[in-house]
Amino acid sequence: MLALTAFILAGYPFSLSGLREDVRPAYLAPSLQYPLGTDQFGRSMFSVVIVGALHSFEIGFLTAVLGTMISVVVGLVAGYYSGRWVDTLLSETSRFFLVIPAFALLILVFSLVRFVTVYLLALLIALLSWPFATFVIRAQTLQLREAEFVNLAKCSGLPGSKIIFQELLPNLIPYIGANFTNLFTWAILYEMGISVIGLPPNQVTLGTTLYWAIVDDALLRNLWWLWVPSTVIYILMFIFLYYISTGLDEAANPRLKEVTGM
Repeated sequence: MLALTAFILAGYPFSLSGLREDVRPAYLAPSLQYPLGTDQFGRSMFSVVIVGALHSFEIGFLTAVLGTMISVVVGLVAGYYSGRWVDTLLSETSRFFLVIPAFALLILVFSLVRFVTVYLLALLIALLSWPFATFVIRAQTLQLREAEFVNLAKCSGLPGSKIIFQELLPNLIPYIGANFTNLFTWAILYEMGISVIGLPPNQVTLGTTLYWAIVDDALLRNLWWLWVPSTVIYILMFIFLYYISTGLDEAANPRLKEVTGM
């Protein structure tokens, strides 16, 4: 709805990149007609920032969903079958992905692939960011598998798959939620870093607005509306995700609640 509102207010039609370049004057300062001015392409920065924020949020959300799904499945299975060949295989695979320099690999891929969408970027980040969360889930599963309710489930003849996803999984929701927000944050940071160094995706994101602001020397030319709105939205996103992650951590670990005095 926000994206649709932005298109209506700014008068831009839909396109593959989310916005289409127009013939309006470039670098117009903020005014009543253009609340955040215009960019180097003559586009309303109001529309650019809203669409870019939605695309950045989309990258973070899709990465967090995919990365969490992989880490939960691998961590639960490896933890429940600890000491068996399944655990060895999954743990060694996780360690392999853990030592891969994710950011350097993303730079390499982006330098070779000419057309990168937000969906491809989210997929690549998700495939490189799940191992750490996997070991957290595995460690918690190792503790829970010795609990009484798990022993009762085994005695009742419940198969391992149902014990994992019906008995263990619900008890790990706070940890899974905390890992979800962490992956969300890392995905946005990766997107911003990739864009700022000159390898932005082919769709408008908050990172691409910062990239063009750097290219146009917006700071030296006092074109603050090209970079301040995106920076503020990034900061608000990180603060919001930080408080969510902290709350979930406290729910999963009551000792943290006692330390913070909340």
